[in-house]
Amino acid sequence: MTDPSRDLTIMTPRSFPTLPWSDTVLIVGDDRPPQNITIISTQAVGLVNITLTGNASLFVQTKDQISISAGYSHFDIQLDIPDDLPVSEVGWYSGMLNLTSNGDVVASIDVGFRITLFGGRLMVDMEHHTTGIDGDPDDPSYYGYFTEYLRESGVTLSEFGSPDDQLVTYIDIGYLSGADIFMIMDTETTYTDDEITAIHTFVENGGTLVVLSEFWDSTDQTASFGIDTYNDILEPFGIQCERRGIGVGPGGLGLVYDGTVENDTLMAGVESLYIIQGSTLQINPAVSNARGLFWEDAAKTHAIVATAEYGSGKVYVISDGSTLYDDILYDAIRSGADNLRLLRNIATAIVPEAPRIYDVILTRGEFGEPANVTAYIFDDDLDIVAMSIIGPLGNNITGIVNESLGYKFTSSFTYTSGGFYSFRVVATDESGDQRIFQKVILIPVDAADDVFIQTVIYSLLAVVGVGLAYSGYQKFSGDKKSRPKREQPKEEEWELPPPSIE
Repeated sequence: MTDPSRDLTIMTPRSFPTLPWSDTVLIVGDDRPPQNITIISTQAVGLVNITLTGNASLFVQTKDQISISAGYSHFDIQLDIPDDLPVSEVGWYSGMLNLTSNGDVVASIDVGFRITLFGGRLMVDMEHHTTGIDGDPDDPSYYGYFTEYLRESGVTLSEFGSPDDQLVTYIDIGYLSGADIFMIMDTETTYTDDEITAIHTFVENGGTLVVLSEFWDSTDQTASFGIDTYNDILEPFGIQCERRGIGVGPGGLGLVYDGTVENDTLMAGVESLYIIQGSTLQINPAVSNARGLFWEDAAKTHAIVATAEYGSGKVYVISDGSTLYDDILYDAIRSGADNLRLLRNIATAIVPEAPRIYDVILTRGEFGEPANVTAYIFDDDLDIVAMSIIGPLGNNITGIVNESLGYKFTSSFTYTSGGFYSFRVVATDESGDQRIFQKVILIPVDAADDVFIQTVIYSLLAVVGVGLAYSGYQKFSGDKKSRPKREQPKEEEWELPPPSIE
C-alpha cells in the first residue's frame, strides 16, 4: 500500500469534447456549456499546472492550476468559438491537455475537434404530437445516431413547436424558410389545409421533406399516427400510407424483411430491414418522380422506403418511424439487418446541395441611425446573393449588400419607424441551386422617438389647429345672437306597482 509505483492519477473523460457534444463544431452559432473534467488520484499531488498544447489551445478555455487531493477533484473546460471567425479557419484542431508538476506530466487527455461550415438545418415537427396518457411524442433524443451523422456534415437540429404548449403554432412558409429539411415523424394530430399547402410550397421551392409513418393495427383497424392527414401531405408526391400493418413479431419484437431492393445510392449496402410495428407505402405509377426503393414483396406492391422529387425539392418516406430509434438499431444489428446503413445513407442524402442560410438578423440603434440586416450564407460555390428589405410603409429600403468573412452578407438602411419589416434573401450557387429565406420582424413603435409617428402626430395637430382657428373665427366673427336653449321634452313619470302579497 505504501509502494509509490502504485500511485495513480487519471483524468476522465479521456478526450475532449465528448458526449453529448460532438467533435464537429460550427463556425457560427455553436454555443456550448462548459464540460467537467474529473481527476481521480490515489494520492494528494498538490498544486499542478494545467497546460494546453497544439492549435486546439486557440479555442479551448480552462483554469491555469488545480490542487489535486487524494480521491476526486474536478475543473471545467470550455470550447469557445469567437464570433466573426473567417472561413479560412475551418479545419481540424488537436492537442493535449496536461497536468504537470515540477515539469513532469501527471495526467493528460486528448483534445481534438473540427471547425466546419454550417451544413443546413433539420427542423423536426413536435407541434403535431399528442401528450398525456395516450400521447407519444418522439423526442429527438431517441435518434442520437441519426443526428450525430448529420452533425458530421454541419447539419443542426431544431424543433418546431411543442405538444406541451397551450398556444398552437401553425406551420407556414415563414417558419419553414428557416429549415433546409423538415421532418414529420409519427405525429398524431391533423394538419390544416394551410399547413399542408405550406409544406408543398417548401418542397417545391427546394426544401427536403422526410416523413416517417408508423403502425397500422390490422386487428382493430386503427393507426398510431395521423394516416389521413399524412396522405393529404404525400398525395402530390405520388406516395400514400397503406392501411396495412407489418413488423409484428413474437413477444413484442419486430421482424426482419429481406425485401426487393432497387439500385439506388440510398439503398447502398441495404439488403434487409428490421421493422417493429410499422406499415407499408403505395406508390402511384402515374407520378413519374415517385419511386419505391425497398419493397416488402417481390411484386413491388408494398414499399417500406420511397422517394419522390417535386419541383426543386425531394421527399423521403419510411413506413416505420422506429427505424431511427437508437434502441431499435441495437435490435436490428443483433438481427443482422441493415437499418444502421440505411440511416447513414439517409443522413448523407438529405444534406442540402443548395446554399444554406443560417439566419437573417436585424441589429439597430436609435431612430434615425443606421440599421443592419445580416444574412449568414454558406456554400462552396455561392454565386449571387440578393436581398430585399421592405419597410412598414411598403417601400423598398434595401441598401448595397456587402460580403465579409466568406459567409456574412450585410445591407443597411436608416431606421426611421417602428412596424413590420419584411426581409427576403435569395442565394444562388453556380450550379443554379437556389435557397430562399423569408422573415418578418415587428419593431415596437415608440411614439416619443419614432420619426414617422411624430410626423403623423404633427400633421394631426396641424389639422386640429386649423379646426380650432376656424371655430374661433365662426364664434367671434359670425352672428353674435345667442341661440335659445333647446328644452328637452319631459318624460312621463311612472311608478312601480306595489308588491303583491299572497
